[in-house]
Amino acid sequence: MKSAITCPAIYRSFAPAFKLHYLLIIMVHHQIVIIGGGNAGISTAAQLLRKNKSLDIAIVDPADKHYYQPAWTLVGGGVFDINKTERTEASVMPKGVTWLKQKALSFAPDQNQVELENGPVQYDYLIVCPGIQLNWNAIKGLPETLGKNNVCSNYSFRICSIYL
Repeated sequence: MKSAITCPAIYRSFAPAFKLHYLLIIMVHHQIVIIGGGNAGISTAAQLLRKNKSLDIAIVDPADKHYYQPAWTLVGGGVFDINKTERTEASVMPKGVTWLKQKALSFAPDQNQVELENGPVQYDYLIVCPGIQLNWNAIKGLPETLGKNNVCSNYSFRICSIYL
């Protein structure tokens, strides 16, 4: 991880002694920042490093668990063990990648910067593959029916193997 101190910001503390405190803003920079530590983000980072091990790559993802969702179709078909699709996120991070275990809050492409929970990260190249956000409620009656009446989904760890 490359860091540089950019212009120190000064703020006043209204503590009893009225002391001046200095807040140093540390700007983190990586050649490549990948938003998303799912299958797409992990495999993209691994392939890039396979071609050039000297690349400085960071993956932004707050998850503790990694799910290999492509196998859930096989799980639903009864030919693959669902427990083999769940691992820790740390165990699937490619060697040489910096894992920024935070949420991405906003993008500032004009500054080549992503705002994270704990501050900004700058990049030369940005790859965005955050996955999908499920909204079962968008289909009337679906939340109540999932897992019942032979209704299942291969987009849910809990539901894809419910009928096995």
